[in-house]
Amino acid sequence: MIMPPEISIRFEGNKTGVEYIVVTEDENTSSLTSTTTSPWDNQTTECTNLYCISDPEYLDLIHEFIFPTPFEWTLIGLYLVVFIVGMVGNFLVCFVVCVDHKMRTVTNLFIVNLSVADFLVLLVCLPTTVLVDVTETWYMGRIMCKIVQYLQVNAFLFAFRLLAWISIFY
Repeated sequence: MIMPPEISIRFEGNKTGVEYIVVTEDENTSSLTSTTTSPWDNQTTECTNLYCISDPEYLDLIHEFIFPTPFEWTLIGLYLVVFIVGMVGNFLVCFVVCVDHKMRTVTNLFIVNLSVADFLVLLVCLPTTVLVDVTETWYMGRIMCKIVQYLQVNAFLFAFRLLAWISIFY
């Protein structure tokens, strides 16, 4: 049995009056057709997208939204430098304290713990922050949103508590 296409009607006000926009969706072709009618102009426009603009203009809007701007590329580059320097530096701190037995003091073990906390911050917070800053949206779903927020808060709290312990006791 073929069902009739769903039709929704929106009324939008503008300077010339109210436009009647009829949006129909065809299930067989998965296409969206929008018809805009203005009672004052007696003009009807067939649209193939929700913005009722030509397809090349619509593709240009998508291209502008998806691809980063030069500022965002600079931001990505700076985040990448911070990520690489942070990972290498924290690894070297852990490596030196683990290899050299003279370096295994209580203070240096706190610093190793701080380095591990910094690893967590770099691995959990930095990539998701870059993704959200550049795309201006969240792609990973509701559950990952909650998990990432929990991990970010706990990674920062772990680092701050270690700094507090180091400053109080040493």
